[in-house]
Amino acid sequence: MDIEPLEILKKYWGYSSFRPQQQEVIASVLEGKDTLALMATGSGKSLCYQVPAMAIKGVCLVISPLISLMKDQSEDLEQRAIKAKVINSSLFASKVEAILNAAVSNRLKILFIAPERIRSNAFMEAFKQMKVGLIVVDEAHCISIWGHDFRPAFLDIAKLRPYHPNVPILALTATATQRVKGEIQSLLQFRQNNIIQATFLRSNFNYMVLEEHNKAAKIASLYQKLEGSGLVYARSRANTEKIARDLQRMGLNALAYHAGLSMYDRNARQNLWKEGKLPLIVATTAFGMGINKADVRYVIHVDIPENIETYFQETGRAGRDGKETFALLLYQSQDKEDLRRRVSLSYPETEYIRSIYNALFSFFDIPFGSGKANVFAFSLSDFVMKYRFQPFAAFNALQILEHNGFIVLNEEEFPKSKAMILVKPDYLRDFTTQYPQYYALIDYLWREYSAIMSEMTYIDESRMAKSVKQSKEQVIKDLQYLVKYNILDYEPKVEGQHITFLQDRLPDTSFVLPQEYLQLKQSAMAKAEMMIEFIEKPQCRQQQILAYFAENVQPCGKCDVCHSTPIAKQDIKSLILQSLQSNSQPISFFSNNIHLGSNDSVMPVLRAMIDDGLLELKDGFISLS
Repeated sequence: MDIEPLEILKKYWGYSSFRPQQQEVIASVLEGKDTLALMATGSGKSLCYQVPAMAIKGVCLVISPLISLMKDQSEDLEQRAIKAKVINSSLFASKVEAILNAAVSNRLKILFIAPERIRSNAFMEAFKQMKVGLIVVDEAHCISIWGHDFRPAFLDIAKLRPYHPNVPILALTATATQRVKGEIQSLLQFRQNNIIQATFLRSNFNYMVLEEHNKAAKIASLYQKLEGSGLVYARSRANTEKIARDLQRMGLNALAYHAGLSMYDRNARQNLWKEGKLPLIVATTAFGMGINKADVRYVIHVDIPENIETYFQETGRAGRDGKETFALLLYQSQDKEDLRRRVSLSYPETEYIRSIYNALFSFFDIPFGSGKANVFAFSLSDFVMKYRFQPFAAFNALQILEHNGFIVLNEEEFPKSKAMILVKPDYLRDFTTQYPQYYALIDYLWREYSAIMSEMTYIDESRMAKSVKQSKEQVIKDLQYLVKYNILDYEPKVEGQHITFLQDRLPDTSFVLPQEYLQLKQSAMAKAEMMIEFIEKPQCRQQQILAYFAENVQPCGKCDVCHSTPIAKQDIKSLILQSLQSNSQPISFFSNNIHLGSNDSVMPVLRAMIDDGLLELKDGFISLS
């Protein structure tokens, strides 16, 4: 190691110190140990592999299911002069080959891929030749059938180990039960048991589960009381729109966010919220991933999440500054049955998934034995309308096809259009002599894009139109004519959602889902029942959540259950001692540092502890004797 981790941190990120858990994880990786790190959302887990990547010789391979997050991280690293690239389904083979060649020739420091890429022969051949320094598995819970988002493609990661058996593997996740932690290490073939995990305790959180008929009114009430930003989660696009409209009618500055909006609207609304210009956003569940916003004071769920892991992860997008934070789950009695139905629909029968699979290929007129690597603009509403599918069930079936490596659904638009000149220069000259109306356009392509003669290259029709003094519409029409003349291969950018087929169409007899699918459905239903039990059980919310992750804590004294249940004097005494022991400084006798309910119950215990000599009181501050 030529340079110390702290020097790397200062040089590339400008920070002068690590957070405690970051330092421990980085040290473990640099010692060459396989490491499973459980780190809360927003705790800076990306630095746990980015810093070692700069300290270790060779390429750091990062495997993640989060396509947009990989793109954001690679762009951030490039801006810090760290060579990083992403391989995803939107890239042409020539571009993928160029990135792999850069990794093999050690001209790349960090390479991001989705787990499905491991099934590519081209990738595996390149991987064998790479000098690999570190393998990172992000969202590592996805490898376990008992995790809350199992993806079969993660099981292929073990295929990498034999080619670089001594390279450390760093597995990262925000949440995992005891069973999942064991499976992650086993399935990734860890050479030793090595888990680094901080407590899941969120001492600044007030968890509230409230039965509410008018959910929007309850949100508005909290909105008036709290400063900072808020985030409301709903499980459907329609419900985000409904809640946002209800809040707007009450005079609140709130907007909806979901995949049905244009990319422009999504980016604009997300940026308004990040910048503090939009105090409240009502969103579907993907919103907030990778966003490190410190002043989110409350997260509200208006639909019951599918399981406790998901609930814990989503609430963790608030309170990252350590200040008092509220997590509200608002429900009606019917919502419990809605959850059971939603989870059941999320795992349709195999025959139904097969019918969606066949309809999808028919939708684009793709025959058996064809379709691999084809990309199309895709409208779910048009698809379900044509074949009369129920939208929610159809979407879930498409997600299952995606998770099992048949397709990729992407909500984002391709960055730009792509083109490649297919003929040699002599032929081009003859063509423009015969068709002079295309001369300016072809001349611009030749001069502006140096690689366009040899590979598919990103182009910008708007800039092209200004240069050749034509409308953008005319330029696009001319490019399409050049395709008909076999001069050009041209793919305009696909707006909105698009779909990529990863395999050729299979006959019915060859279409099968993994055996684990039924187990996965049973696991999801069991977890939904645990979530319902969490709502119904009259036990401290914080206690219930931490018990799920095999941690034992005292009642928090702040949640709705603790507020409605008298706390015994001995429990109050234990909590006061616990709170003081976890703080390095004395605590104000009258501050909010000790959240144990009303002063009527807490103050007498505090005074008795002072009288008994357990605590000292000086200038309004208490500390341990």
